[in-house]
Amino acid sequence: MQPYLISKEYRPYNDGNYLMNQASLLMAAMYGFTGLRISEGDWRKYPATLPAGWTRIEIDRVWIGGKQFRMAAEQGKLASPIPPM
Repeated sequence: MQPYLISKEYRPYNDGNYLMNQASLLMAAMYGFTGLRISEGDWRKYPATLPAGWTRIEIDRVWIGGKQFRMAAEQGKLASPIPPM
């Protein structure tokens, strides 16, 4: 749907979908696959656990403590920050 290219919840309705559904999927992937737990101290709590066939996942922009990071996680390793582009 214009102007924001939001998908519809149901075909006959002209209102957009619930963005919280998409946000929850994104957060589950970010925290679940990477092992991140954003808190005080080291936020890399668990090694990355990726789906079968995946070896690496990268997140272009994550804000932690008011600072922007890029982040990469490889299967079985703790996530590591990458300097922002």
